[in-house]
Amino acid sequence: MLTIPGKNITIGEHEKADLALYLMQPLYTGGRIEGGIRAATAGFQGSEYQIALAKSQVRNQVIAAFYQVSKAQEFKRIATASRELIASHLKDATNLTDQGMLLKSDLLPIDIRRLDMELKIIEAENAIARAKAALLERMGLPPDNPIEISRQENQQPPWPIPGELLSSTIERPEQKIAEQQVEAAAAETDIAAGGLKPQVGLTASGHYGWPGFVATQPEWETWWQAGMNVSWNIFDMDQQKNEVNAAASKKSRLEQVKTALDRRIELDRINTRLSYEEAYRKMLIAKEKVASAQANFNTKGDNFKVGMATNTDFLDAHTELMNAESELAVISAEVQTAWADYLRAKGVEEWRYDLAKENP
Repeated sequence: MLTIPGKNITIGEHEKADLALYLMQPLYTGGRIEGGIRAATAGFQGSEYQIALAKSQVRNQVIAAFYQVSKAQEFKRIATASRELIASHLKDATNLTDQGMLLKSDLLPIDIRRLDMELKIIEAENAIARAKAALLERMGLPPDNPIEISRQENQQPPWPIPGELLSSTIERPEQKIAEQQVEAAAAETDIAAGGLKPQVGLTASGHYGWPGFVATQPEWETWWQAGMNVSWNIFDMDQQKNEVNAAASKKSRLEQVKTALDRRIELDRINTRLSYEEAYRKMLIAKEKVASAQANFNTKGDNFKVGMATNTDFLDAHTELMNAESELAVISAEVQTAWADYLRAKGVEEWRYDLAKENP
């Protein structure tokens, strides 16, 4: 009787039993084992680059959402400041009306403008709430969490674009993923080609069995065996060759995909650079436009107080100032998102121009 955990086995006098452990050590597989290791390594590294790509995409989405919040807050600031300006103007116009220098009917457009600013403040507050919820969601937080953001108004991306960044050729995660896919396909080709070659290996086994070596004196005995296995598939109606050809075709196709990807990335870098340069130039002009609109508004306000400008002149100047400030807020956000998009296209996350000059 043989007892193993959980079971008893009875062996009869004329029965045989063998408990064995077999081991095999491949000596030559035609590159199939090495190819399998290469394919697995390429798959693992490709997965790491997939994670890096996802992080890059989420980072850009967070940046875009952040500046949506910043832009909405700037709209609210502009509307609030405009409301204060209109309130002050309404006070001055009321004084002129009391002095008989202005008709009461002229106060109505001013009050309408004040109410317009109240509406814009409400719209801005709702835009801020929606933008904050979107930002929190992109950051992986509950959209109803409280959040406050701040940005340094004087911190702008470098202009012009640093030469070190323009000439950099850092590979993007997409390119690294494509490279690993090509490498995995090359390994699969080697694995398939290994099937056309002989397979050689050592075998060893340990046995514990009945009736042992001498049949007339049966007993449980232990023994070992060792040997060599050689196999070579000579004829299979070209099935293995077809597998080799299919693997080679897949590798060639992936190489063409990678070449096309490299071209698209180069185009992406050109387009994002042009978008950033356009946005920055527009911002410079928008700043001058705000300065001119502010000067015009101040002049019209002073002239109105002394009767040298009409109420319509003042309101028109205010409209121009508010439009110029709103336009600058939109373009300033575009500059930041365009810069982040250009960095993504170049395969980097951040660029400190001062550090780049110190550490070229």
